[in-house]
Amino acid sequence: MSSIADALEETGVSFDLPGRESDTTFYASTMYRSIAAATTFSPRFHAVLSEAGRTAAYFGANLQLIHVGEESAEKRQRIAEGLAQFQLPPETVVHWAPGDPATMICKMALETGSDLVVAGAVKGEVGGGTGYRPFANDIARKLIAEAPFDLFLFLEPQEARRPLQCPAVMVDFTETSAEALRRVVQIAKDRGAEKVFALQVLTTFDEHRLRAAGFEGDADERLDQFVLDSTPLDVPVETRCIRGNTGFAACELLQDLGADLMVVPTGMPGRSHPVLSPSLDWLYQVIPCNLWVMRERTAV
Repeated sequence: MSSIADALEETGVSFDLPGRESDTTFYASTMYRSIAAATTFSPRFHAVLSEAGRTAAYFGANLQLIHVGEESAEKRQRIAEGLAQFQLPPETVVHWAPGDPATMICKMALETGSDLVVAGAVKGEVGGGTGYRPFANDIARKLIAEAPFDLFLFLEPQEARRPLQCPAVMVDFTETSAEALRRVVQIAKDRGAEKVFALQVLTTFDEHRLRAAGFEGDADERLDQFVLDSTPLDVPVETRCIRGNTGFAACELLQDLGADLMVVPTGMPGRSHPVLSPSLDWLYQVIPCNLWVMRERTAV
């Protein structure tokens, strides 16, 4: 199967992010200037549209819609009705793009300079109780692996706003994860969340690697210090080192905590290192709650 980058190259679209600062991490002034919502006419159409509108309003960003399919009068009417229902600007631009969904979402987002793409994420659910697992759809998997912009994937999009109660940030000790912590603490403060969780997955291999690099301190203390150095702690941040050799230990903890937002800093697709660390590869299959993917910014 060809990658998104290969497909875009055939259409003449650059895989570089347009209009970004040359810093290697986040631009500090405004986080997002343009947000694109991937819309389908599924039963969750209105919920995704509503979530996208609230996300754009929070960041003060322009909202655009992307529909992978042919344009028609009926579709235009349904979108117009949805915009009116959620009091979104009637002049909101809709991009119609028939073709492979993940490729066309990337193509239109890059062409329009979108910083963030909002979409639904679930293919199906299996099990019940502690065995409950929501599986990512094929489009979500491909976007996580290959899309060169930030993503907000909604597990259970809602038409009505609901409180943010338990956000969690995966920490990898990069500046990107430090910025993610700062952003999430601010959002938690704005949305009334009582605490934020900062999580680190620590496998046996990770512990051996740290010792080989000369690190002799306690891993929990290292995580605590990183949090203290990275955020003003306007909202309490609780740290957890997740020890285990399978990445699903993190998924299980998130479900046990009742997390409603998981924030994952990642590498940028196309770089030499993996987009996700091996301990987070399970995200290509399972999304335990709403997922916010923050990409490391590269020089342009």
